[in-house]
Amino acid sequence: MQTEVIMIPYVISEDVALLLGAWAPTRGFQVPSQIFFEGWREEFVFFMQRMFPDVISVSEKEMTQGLSNLLEHIDLPVLSLDGVYVQADLSLELARQINGEKKEVGIGHRPGTPLLLHQVRKIQESGVREVALVDDVIFSGALIERVHHLLDRLGIRVGVVCAGVGMGEGVRRLLSHGYDVRCVRKFESVIDEVCERDFVPGVPQSGRAILGNDRVGAPYLLPFGDPIGWASIPPEHAKFFSAFCFARAIVLFEEIEHLSGQPVRCCDLSRFPIGLPQDNTRFVDSLRFLR
Repeated sequence: MQTEVIMIPYVISEDVALLLGAWAPTRGFQVPSQIFFEGWREEFVFFMQRMFPDVISVSEKEMTQGLSNLLEHIDLPVLSLDGVYVQADLSLELARQINGEKKEVGIGHRPGTPLLLHQVRKIQESGVREVALVDDVIFSGALIERVHHLLDRLGIRVGVVCAGVGMGEGVRRLLSHGYDVRCVRKFESVIDEVCERDFVPGVPQSGRAILGNDRVGAPYLLPFGDPIGWASIPPEHAKFFSAFCFARAIVLFEEIEHLSGQPVRCCDLSRFPIGLPQDNTRFVDSLRFLR
């Protein structure tokens, strides 16, 4: 009798093209084509399969359209926790923050967004009494519960929770507490789930936010951040993996330069990778220096 082998996937949610699409026009740059991104991403998945046999990349199209389809049948105001896939009048933009020693210090406002106090005040002043809470990923479910408790103090009920990707443990936790949870994709168990942007330095919102400095982040790569602890990259692969991600970031930004007819300088970025210059230095040159 053969025993079925169930492979636990490593999941990546694509978002780089969407983030660059919002950033590029504000700086006079052109975004690469869909064909470019397809090849660029295929190469990354192939590389990841050296470490994890089952790698699943959830596309931006599936996330965006899937969430749109879910919300189409929900007659409630939307409160978005992540504006990459769903833009809404009401939002609560949150981000994990670390200190200068790369230690987690809790949740704060996402860089480039108002302070949490101001975001909460806007929600309170909207007069809504029930919302559809939307996030990109449900992992443990703890963040959703924290937001729910906050909204409860404001007299706002969470009627339904929608997510692009839902993990079994987190979804079950929320269901057990009476939440109505709906997901575009569900996974019973994963090795990890990481946003694509966190592996691409220079992309808006890449990496963890640095406490006290809105425009600096720590991508999930050496020497910026901790790919082992933050993204479950095997220790023996961490250096090689980081170097590969540097190389693909260089390819991406050189394509942007080629299409735009101008260099991308460090000062053009909306979020600076920690430790890199913030001046007129060409960004890809700064990455090559670290490789």
